[in-house]
Amino acid sequence: MDILVFSPHPDDAELGAGGFLLEMRKRGYSTGIVDLTAGELSSTATAETRAAEAKKASHLLGLEVRENLNFKDGSLSDSYDFRLQVAEIIRKNKPRVVLTPFYEDRHPDHVACSLIVKASVLYARLRKVGEPHYIKYLYYYMLNTPFVPTYIVDISDSFEKKMEVLSCYHSQFGAEVPLLRDYIPHVRAKAEYYGSLINVAYGEPFRAEGFLKVSDPVNP
Repeated sequence: MDILVFSPHPDDAELGAGGFLLEMRKRGYSTGIVDLTAGELSSTATAETRAAEAKKASHLLGLEVRENLNFKDGSLSDSYDFRLQVAEIIRKNKPRVVLTPFYEDRHPDHVACSLIVKASVLYARLRKVGEPHYIKYLYYYMLNTPFVPTYIVDISDSFEKKMEVLSCYHSQFGAEVPLLRDYIPHVRAKAEYYGSLINVAYGEPFRAEGFLKVSDPVNP
C-alpha cells in the first residue's frame, strides 16, 4: 500500500483528500481508506446506508482497500486501545504515506481521529507491540478548520470526478438540514481558493508532520 487515508466517518476522506486520491491513482499508486466509525449518529442515514454509499464512492476512487473499524460514532477518544488497533492496521497495510484530518476542528471525532493516527504511526514502529512498520510521511488534510498548507495538490483534472464521488453520499450532501445543505458549493469554493494560490483551477491543501526533504528546489 502506497497511501492510506484515515477517516473519522465515511465521506470525510473524500471531502478532504478525494482529489488527491484520484490524482495519485492516475500516477499508479495504490490507495486505501480506513473509516474509524460507521457514522451511525447521522441524523439523515443509518449505518447501513452510509456503508452502501462508501462502497459506491470507493469504486469510483479505485481504492484497493476500504475498511471500517466500527469504533462508536461520537465517542472517539485518543485512547491506548484505539491506538493499538489503528497501529495494527498500519502494520497490516504497510503504507508509505498516511493521511489523517487536521488536529484542529469543530468536530471532536475529527480531532480524536487525528490524535489517534499520529500516535499510532509511532506505535506501529514499536517491536514490542508487533512487527514494526515505518511510514515515510504523515500528512493532514483539511475538513472544517483552515490551516497554512505545507503544499497544495493540483486536482483540476480530477475535481469533477471528486464531486461525482461526493454525490455518492446523497444521504449527507442531499439532505435539507443546516450545515449539510450548502456543503457541496463550499467544497467547490474552497477548492477554487486553494487552486488560485498555485495558479490552477482547483487545489487541495495538506500539512506535513515535520519537514519535507527537497533535493531540487528549482523542480521539486
